[in-house]
Amino acid sequence: MGSVCQKGDNIVNWPCKSNPRGSNPRTTFTIIPEEDSVIYSQQDRSVFTASQFYQNPDSQRQTVMLGNAIGVDNKLQILNVYISKLLSSHSIKLTNTRSNSYEVSLTNLNPELGCYCEWHLESDKLPIRSGDKIDLIHILTGRYLMATEMDEEGVVYCGYGSSRCWTIEFDDNILKDGAIFELKHNEITKYLSFINKKASLSHNRQVCLNDNEGKNNYWKLVLIQ
Repeated sequence: MGSVCQKGDNIVNWPCKSNPRGSNPRTTFTIIPEEDSVIYSQQDRSVFTASQFYQNPDSQRQTVMLGNAIGVDNKLQILNVYISKLLSSHSIKLTNTRSNSYEVSLTNLNPELGCYCEWHLESDKLPIRSGDKIDLIHILTGRYLMATEMDEEGVVYCGYGSSRCWTIEFDDNILKDGAIFELKHNEITKYLSFINKKASLSHNRQVCLNDNEGKNNYWKLVLIQ
């Protein structure tokens, strides 16, 4: 179900498959392979302004890296994914409250899947510290997503550090106030004090994650519509 590379005159089109649940339209991303190349959506040509496209010789995967702040609000659009597996519903950008310029990478943990993808935020090189506000934002809709859709029963929930991703499994598959979910770490358990325990979503859609240093990190969940 992955995309197919269609080559033209100095342009490579990547037709992204629609979300099978029908929540996102089919979107084509265009890559212009020049020295200062950009990738943008034909639906909104400003989406990937100032991004750089290149082929990673080590992993043999195509990536897009962004290292410069965009606009006065210091929003960074980040992408380092298997482009052929890219879905419009999983395209996200990162917003930092501080004005740092840095590179961020997103890796598809399940490259064999062409539809529902699990994303992992690798922040080893990021100047992120406790108290910073890190927002995941849907590229096409602009919605703030502290969780990105993974499949019909869960979402991926990412924290501050590398390998700190959690899966939220909802009992009723509906993200709403009071929803009961189970938080599971995808790799290790030391970062959460209530790992694999159920919790309720509060009325303001915030969940508190206690890290191994005893600090509280609050994340806001926003319904994907």
